[in-house]
Amino acid sequence: MNHYYRSPSNDQNQIPKRIKDAITSSCVEFVAQDSQSFKLLEGSGFVRLAKQLFDTGSILSSTTNIEIEDLLPDPTTYGYYKEKLIKLCQSMDSFCVTVDFWTESYTGLSYCGLSLNHIDPTFYSQSFLLGCFPYEMENKRALTIRSFVEDILNDFGLKLNEEKLIMSDNEPTMKCTFNLNSQELFVDVKQIVSSVRQMHKQRNLSKKLVLYSDTRFSGAYAMLVVFQDVYDELGKILDSKLLTAYSRIDEDLLRDICEFLLPFDTAIHTLSDSKRPTLHRVVPLKQFLINKCNINNDDKEGLKQLKAFLGMKFEKG
Repeated sequence: MNHYYRSPSNDQNQIPKRIKDAITSSCVEFVAQDSQSFKLLEGSGFVRLAKQLFDTGSILSSTTNIEIEDLLPDPTTYGYYKEKLIKLCQSMDSFCVTVDFWTESYTGLSYCGLSLNHIDPTFYSQSFLLGCFPYEMENKRALTIRSFVEDILNDFGLKLNEEKLIMSDNEPTMKCTFNLNSQELFVDVKQIVSSVRQMHKQRNLSKKLVLYSDTRFSGAYAMLVVFQDVYDELGKILDSKLLTAYSRIDEDLLRDICEFLLPFDTAIHTLSDSKRPTLHRVVPLKQFLINKCNINNDDKEGLKQLKAFLGMKFEKG
């Protein structure tokens, strides 16, 4: 009785085994040949694409002489829309970029996803996916990531504003990636110190600012130390232009750099002693400073840059 009264819809939904096996084989070949993940087959976008192709096939006659290549979009279609997006990007005064990195657990391959958000003149929110790009750089340090992201943005006619930058990610690598490096910090400090001294505003500070001298290494350390000591006071006396440079300075990085340079300043003063011999102290002090240039995983990226630079100088010396 059950066999006789079985619903005819069940018969219609039965997929012949040979068709099911052929689709399974095609899916496996697709994943293998295009280096994709099997999880892609579960995605809603892939399912929509498969359904659209299925519906199209059921509408078209089996006798119609149409190749699958005729149904798929032309590869140049992407280029057309990319050009339109580039023109739009060139007209943007401000934008928000979302950067996301992840590593595929099975293959170990890393990828970078970039999306763009923009509010147009009519206050309409626009969102664009710039792409998902394989990350094949030599490391995942902040400078490398920053260069990788900027190269992609340049392809779309976008450039990160060095003066106006808001970052919401608190992950250490991202903070370093879109933060200043030690050289830029030094330039900003020097600009502020020079301007404050010229405008005679330092009388309002508890300490007089020291200007860096190109002929004295210890002059850089002295300038940074005094600047760090009056850091909180400076915000009250700077004009809007200098406040922009002031806001770019990472106080934690400034403190780390001052602590790192202290032994160098001490070594200079020790070897500059005119009342006692110091030649015998050169080699042990040099080795001591070389050891100080060892990079730690917890170091900020700006400090790592400075350590790498001085360590390279020691190697050449």
